[in-house]
Amino acid sequence: LRPTAAIVAALAAATTAIAGAATMVLPAASVRGRILAMKAEPSKQEHADHYAVSGGLGKMAKMVQPSDEGQPDSTRGFDVEEYAGLWRALQKQSRWPGIQRFSLVGPIREDFVREAEACVVSTLGWDAAEVATDKRTRWQAVRMQVRCESPDDFCAVHNCLKKIDGLKSLL
Repeated sequence: LRPTAAIVAALAAATTAIAGAATMVLPAASVRGRILAMKAEPSKQEHADHYAVSGGLGKMAKMVQPSDEGQPDSTRGFDVEEYAGLWRALQKQSRWPGIQRFSLVGPIREDFVREAEACVVSTLGWDAAEVATDKRTRWQAVRMQVRCESPDDFCAVHNCLKKIDGLKSLL
C-alpha cells in the first residue's frame, strides 16, 4: 500500500466528520480519479459539478481498496487465464484459509506419493495436513488434505500436481 496525501487527508477528514458533522472534499486526482465529499449524515445524497456526497465510510473504503484485489496472483507460477474460472469459483464458495482436498490417481510407486507431497512443500512451504494412499493392482489413489490460505494457494498446488509424471487423474 502506498499512502498518499489524499488518502491520509480523507481518513483524517472522515474521523472529523464522524465526530462533528464536517464535510470533506478530495481533489479530482485523488482516489481513482473521482471527486468525493463526505458528510456525517449518510442518508443525504447531493451531487454537484465538482463533487458528490458519499454515504459514509463504507463507500470511501471501497474507493481506496487496491484495484488488483479479486484477481488471481500472477506471481504464483500458474497460468492466470487457465485458472481464472476455478479461482473465481473458489473465491466465492470457499472460506479462506481452510483445508482443501486433492485426489490424484497415478502409478504404484513411492516416487509418485513423494512428488505429490513435494509439490505442497515447494509451493506453500509446509506439509500436507494429511496424506492417504489406496493402492490397487496397477495404480494408486493419493488423497491429500492441504491447508490453503487463499484460492491462489489452491491453484498453485493444483498446477504443480498436474505436472507429476504418470498422473492419470487429478481432482
